[in-house]
Amino acid sequence: MATRSFKEKLADLQALYDNITPHLTGIPQLAKDHEALAPLLAEARALQSQQDVAKGQLKTTNLRRFEIEKLTDDLRNRLTATAKGALGPNSGQLHEFGITPRALIVRRPRRSKAELAAAQARKAARAQAQAAAADAVKAANRARAEAAVKLVP
Repeated sequence: MATRSFKEKLADLQALYDNITPHLTGIPQLAKDHEALAPLLAEARALQSQQDVAKGQLKTTNLRRFEIEKLTDDLRNRLTATAKGALGPNSGQLHEFGITPRALIVRRPRRSKAELAAAQARKAARAQAQAAAADAVKAANRARAEAAVKLVP
């Protein structure tokens, strides 16, 4: 079940207050609480009104903030492009403006076919050595387990 909003609760309280009013003479026990409810309803309506106004102001503020963000993004992009055009995209002076210069790409020289083959051979030899070591560990563990079984009477 969804929770009811404050406005819905306020409407229900107002209906209760209005519906009890004609019965106050027949049920005098309701008078004290009925009387206490009147100022609270008035204050609740005032607070709801204030909240509605504040929500409207918040929406207006957020819309303006969004518009400003779009405008400043466009200006920032134009200023950045102009600065890079004037100083060069790799210039260290761009840091003064809070702009990160384009990274210099450092390329390693290409390896020859012989160097590639040697690297693959080293990789394969390393993999074989690791596999052999793993097999040796398994064999040692098996032998240890078998020896432990033989020792147990």
